Amino acid sequence: MAVVAVTEDGGIAEYSNRCGLAAEWYIAAPGDNVNLAYFGPDEETGEPGTRGTWTGGGTSFAAPMVAGGLAVMKHRFRGQLSSEDLLARLLETADRTGRYSDEKVYGRGLMDLAAATSPVGGERVATGTRVRGLGRTLWSTRLGLGRAIGDSLERSLAGREIVAFDSLGAPFWHRLGDLMIEPAPSTGHARLCELLSEEPIGAQFGRGAPGRLEVDHQADWRDARIED
Repeated sequence: MAVVAVTEDGGIAEYSNRCGLAAEWYIAAPGDNVNLAYFGPDEETGEPGTRGTWTGGGTSFAAPMVAGGLAVMKHRFRGQLSSEDLLARLLETADRTGRYSDEKVYGRGLMDLAAATSPVGGERVATGTRVRGLGRTLWSTRLGLGRAIGDSLERSLAGREIVAFDSLGAPFWHRLGDLMIEPAPSTGHARLCELLSEEPIGAQFGRGAPGRLEVDHQADWRDARIED
């Protein structure tokens, strides 16, 4: 794998090679004006052992960008993709729009780590023995239960996940609880919630004649009054 460097404006750097006939194995990455760790002599005093930061450029800095991107992908997919699969995915998801479509200059395109770590196409839950075989779309995979179950199943599924695969065969994990359908409340339950959201019942003493207790409610349909 080889890497060409692009400048801050996204164009190919003057010092970088072009891809030419080996474009299939090239990718472009930022390599100009990169912030770097520095250890060495102080530029002003010449004293050795100075630690700090430095700004540099070159394909020597573009190549680690790609290596770091592959490391992020390996972590993102929990080590479930081989090195060959990771590299193939990085190349497949590279930005090939606009000027990056020029393979002789930019190879397979500009590295796009966001695209490489996001689902490509729809996610599907495998229902057979093959990841890229038959399956159900992730968001058509739902579990709906009656209200009598309460939140017992959701609690028991806490911390558990289901894996879905994108069109390139990469795994993406989702919480099982997110795939549950909350049942609609029954009529009685809905009415009770409505009552509880209204103003509370208030008891007032001494507002009328002595020894008189008045109880009222803000709901229009109920107006109770108790007198002794």
